[in-house]
Amino acid sequence: MTLVSDGKINADGIISSSVMITEKEGYEAMLYMLKAFWMLLGRMI
Repeated sequence: MTLVSDGKINADGIISSSVMITEKEGYEAMLYMLKAFWMLLGRMI
């Protein structure tokens, strides 16, 4: 998994990148975000 991205965020908040990731990397990124969300949610309760 790459930690550096050439992604850009436009004025509408839409993230775009010319880097293609694999399906596995996509699922790993989704799980990483879910874990971070759950940890944040646990701190808020």
